[in-house]
Formats: sequence, structure tokens, C-alpha cells
Amino acid sequence: MKKFLLLIICVCALTLISCKKDNKEVAYWGNVSYYDDFLWRKHVPDTIERMLKVDFNEDAVKELNGNLVFELYQRMPDNKYAKTSPEDVELYVDGVKSENNTICIRLENCDEEFHQQISIRIVLTAKTLYSEDIDRDYHYVLKMVENPGIDRINNCTISDKTLLLDEDKDTQTPIVVKVRHVSNKLRVWVDSILSFLGILIICILVLWFLIIKRVYYPKIKVAIDINGAYYLHKSKNKYRMIVLCDNKYKKQSLLNKLFTGEILYSVNDMWCDGAVLIKPSSKTVRIKLDDKYIIKPYELTLDREVEYKITNSLKQSVQIIVS
Repeated sequence: MKKFLLLIICVCALTLISCKKDNKEVAYWGNVSYYDDFLWRKHVPDTIERMLKVDFNEDAVKELNGNLVFELYQRMPDNKYAKTSPEDVELYVDGVKSENNTICIRLENCDEEFHQQISIRIVLTAKTLYSEDIDRDYHYVLKMVENPGIDRINNCTISDKTLLLDEDKDTQTPIVVKVRHVSNKLRVWVDSILSFLGILIICILVLWFLIIKRVYYPKIKVAIDINGAYYLHKSKNKYRMIVLCDNKYKKQSLLNKLFTGEILYSVNDMWCDGAVLIKPSSKTVRIKLDDKYIIKPYELTLDREVEYKITNSLKQSVQIIVS
């Protein structure tokens, strides 16, 4: 063997962004939550941070030349490992983004006790987070690509295939990241408000059509015969108003018809002096007409089975009977 040097690399869970109290969660580097963008609330990727503590013995620092260089690899579905791309996961070393997802440990940077601490931050990109719509775990390892002459790390013989922080070898601190999809809080609030408003509107509409509409816009409960120049007979409980008018009178809109009830427009030149309105009144109807019309007998609330004669300014007349 080459130089048998004591090198211990201990990855300690000093802190995560959020503390873990469940011992089962210690093995994971952290949980990453993501949500769909909605309005002004956009998802900001979570950052998972750990400290890599490296202990060298004095001989290692004095005799080895060069740097330790590791690359970040990901375990694929077929259990093989592939080098990560910055497009899939971003790696930050001591706060500086690594362009090729590598970690370089310089031996000359050790302190007097031959210790060195390196901050490692992992950020999963939007491409990775939104690649699937299910909860899943991502498994990463560090692979040594440059070795200044070290034979062993944590009692493992170093070779080109050596993987550090592999969960099969390191049950304490493997790089396993849990990814969970959560709801956008703004979306939840908006959906809740819209649902409440929708239910409120439905309740108001039900109340309107079942009670309020019947109170404020009752239907004519009697049949009306209009005789003379023409004859008109309409069934009861269908219209809330009958408008006797000429062609100049404005018609009812569909929305007004839906929310207030149907109005019957009876068009005839007889009503040249303005429209005559017939509205419900208790068990009979009321009539509203212009001063140019003459009604005999003079009544604004028409009695049943009584013949009323209406005459316009041109001396044209009709008879109305409520039954």
C-alpha cells in the first residue's frame, strides 16, 4: 500500500435549516417542500446545508501534495450513479456556487489542529422539483476524482469507485433528500375565499328564488280577458305583470326575466296614449294607466267578474274582465 495515513472524514449533522427531533429523520439531510406558482406567490427553492468536517493528521498535511476533489453524484432508478448537472441540482461550497458540482479541499487551509470545516449547501432546481408530481426521495453521494495520495478514508480503501456518504456504507449521514409537494398557501386562501363566496352566492340565490322573489315579485293569480278591438286570455300564475302597449315600448331583458319573473307585453295601437300596467294585488290585480285613459267603473283595483271599459283619447275602447 502507499502511505497509510490516518484520515477521518466525519460528516456531522450540526444543523439543518429546520431542526429534526425524530431520530428516524437524522439519516436524511433534509426535507424539501415545493408548490406550484400562483399569482404573486412564487416558489423559492429550499436550501439544505450541512457542515463537512475533515480531520488530517500532521503527516498528511506535511507530505501530501495537491487537493482532495469530490464530485456530486446521484443514484438513478437502476441503482447506478451518474454525475449531477447544475441544471438539476446546485452545489454551494462555503457559500460559493460550484459551477461543475465539485468540492475541493485544500490541505494548506487546515488550522493548527489540522481540522477543516466546509459548508455544503444543496439546492434542487425547478427542473428537478417539477419533473414529477409525486413525493419522492433523492439519493446523492460524493465521489473522489482527485487524490493527492490518500489510501484510506473512514477505514475505506480509496479507489476510483469509492463513494462517500453512501447510505449503504454510511447509515448516519447519507445524502438523502426528501421531496414533498405541498399546496401554495395563497392558492389555498384564494380557493377557500372563492369557495365561501360561491356557497354564499348559492345560498342567496336559493333564498331569492324560493322566498324573496315570490314576496317582492308575486305572479298574477287570476285570468284576464281583454275584449273589444282584440281578445286576450292568459293563464294565471305565469306572469308577474302585463304591459298593454304599442310598438314603442321597451322589452324585458333575459336577466330581468330570470330574477324577477316574466312580463307579458301585449302590443296594440289601442294603447297609443302610453302603456297600461296590470300588476297583482292580493287575490286580484291593480291597473295603472295614464290620465288620458278613462276607465269605467273607475277602480284601480279590479274586482272579479266585473266588466271594466277603458277608452283612449281617440275614443277607442276595450273591456277587461278579471276571472
